[in-house]
Amino acid sequence: MPIAIQTQCLTINSEKLRSALVPFSKIIKDNPAIPVHASVLIQVDGFADTYIQIVGASDIMRRVVQLPIDETDSQDAFACCIEYHPLVRVLASMTSQPITIDYDGTSAKLTSLHGTVTLPAYPARDFTNPNTVDRESLTFTVPADMTYALGEAIKRAKAYTINDALRPEFSGVWLSPDPESGGCRVDAVNTEICYYEYVDSIEVPGTFLIPGYALPALMPLLKWEMEVVIQVGKWIHFEAGGETISVRQMEHSPYNPTQIWDYFYANQENDITMVGSKDLLENMLLRIKTLPADHHDGDHIVAWENQKDMTYHYSDYHAEEIMPVTYEGPLNSRPKGFRASRLLAALSAFEGEVQLQTQSDAPGRAVFITFSKPKTKTMAMIMPIVLTGR
Repeated sequence: MPIAIQTQCLTINSEKLRSALVPFSKIIKDNPAIPVHASVLIQVDGFADTYIQIVGASDIMRRVVQLPIDETDSQDAFACCIEYHPLVRVLASMTSQPITIDYDGTSAKLTSLHGTVTLPAYPARDFTNPNTVDRESLTFTVPADMTYALGEAIKRAKAYTINDALRPEFSGVWLSPDPESGGCRVDAVNTEICYYEYVDSIEVPGTFLIPGYALPALMPLLKWEMEVVIQVGKWIHFEAGGETISVRQMEHSPYNPTQIWDYFYANQENDITMVGSKDLLENMLLRIKTLPADHHDGDHIVAWENQKDMTYHYSDYHAEEIMPVTYEGPLNSRPKGFRASRLLAALSAFEGEVQLQTQSDAPGRAVFITFSKPKTKTMAMIMPIVLTGR
């Protein structure tokens, strides 16, 4: 004789549920081999809970959202897994109104003023919930007034990440402590550029990598001025405003960005240092980019020379422009150059004045250029340069 399954019922506002589900699109995959893996777990304790909990997970990420229960929500015990993408599509077609979800053990019926829709559903016990508990982990807090600043710094650093399956450290953003300022350092490294900047008043207990695949899901959590608690172990947990995002740490090389920067600075000697207006330099480069460029792989090579009148100098086959700078360096150094498109991309991270410094691993052979804000440690970037023939 078949066992009768008691139907569970949940009443909630459709727009409230839809808004909570939208961020899960960054975590839940579409059309997995096992359908329940594309589901969200919706549950209410019915006795102790004062919130509706929604959980979405994959083998590398987990998101938990707690929605406060108000007078229009039912407070009965409820737990089931509903396939995510069909559920979101149904909710998107509704106006803001109460809906009732009835789960009978095999399917979920959504009833509203528009009628009834039946969706695939599964028991809560079938939900794949990775073990994200770390006994050996470090915890620190991002103050509410610094959360947005940290999010913006990560966003800028993310622009310099690349997808590299063999070197995951190139696809993510690093956070590390800065003993000098007592703040946090944000790094991104790829095969051509190293980028970093500092965020004050955030004491990070150690260096760790936020994987690139987690950044799209994490960024919305760092847009608001609210305290964020971060726990770092085999999993990284970000908790704020009734929401928790857990990300599994990826295996990466033993070299972190700080060690890479230290390697550069330990093996190089300062060659030329110049300070100039970012706006003037950017405007000049934009004018240069309008010229034909049938050489250097379709790009312009911009070069500065150690002129006695201390000028920033550009020249190609078509035109020449000069921009005043503050210059320090030998007067017999060979001209240094780099691609205009790369410099434009680098300048987008800066405001006001920008300092450009070449460094060499041998006399007369410059290997990279550092961009930074003069007299500060706000942000900096290194990128390769080329020697010009002029």
